[in-house]
Amino acid sequence: MAYYILPTLYLFDNVFFPNTIIPLIISDTPSRNLVTSCYEEDLALALWFQGSNSKPVATMGKIISIEEKKDGSLKVMLRGIKRVYLEKIVQQIPFPVFHATPYLDHETGAIENFARLEKFHHILNEWLIQHVSSVKDRQDFLSELNTPHKLLDHLALLLIKDSEIKQIILESTSLQERFQLLDTLIKSPFEKEDLMTSMAMKEFERMDKASGMKN
Repeated sequence: MAYYILPTLYLFDNVFFPNTIIPLIISDTPSRNLVTSCYEEDLALALWFQGSNSKPVATMGKIISIEEKKDGSLKVMLRGIKRVYLEKIVQQIPFPVFHATPYLDHETGAIENFARLEKFHHILNEWLIQHVSSVKDRQDFLSELNTPHKLLDHLALLLIKDSEIKQIILESTSLQERFQLLDTLIKSPFEKEDLMTSMAMKEFERMDKASGMKN
């Protein structure tokens, strides 16, 4: 099995997905050293949300650009590549580095609910209209979402607010399951995911992991 040695950036209020691009503002010294080193040496890195019940599942990415702001912080643009499982830490200073392996889907069946996929496209387009003024930019963005994986990754990144729910979606090893989770949570581009549904999902995930540890 392939493996990677990945400098790892810890996330505390968001989850990074494959097939997406996100901006991060970096201000602390260890994180600055990490992203600067990866950018200068053209290295991949992992971004991991450390939630209370998170598995060590992260997204491997590459830095597209770094811009230093007036306050000394760094604006970093990253592109997500694939999910990885952080097997063990191999370095802690000057920044954490993990031995990681690919984190793959166990179920690879196609999504056959084409009407709902089209509805997801519509919901994402409505969100873009509110946040991206250029029609061309919106069209170019949507044209890139040419697979269900890309569409679902962007829906989870942009429309799910709860980071723990995002991490549950990232950890899922079934495309069909991710589709069902998002279908349950997302009803409109302008509404936060249902609170009761989110709480139930997180409690079920907590119980499932606790049961797995006992076994």
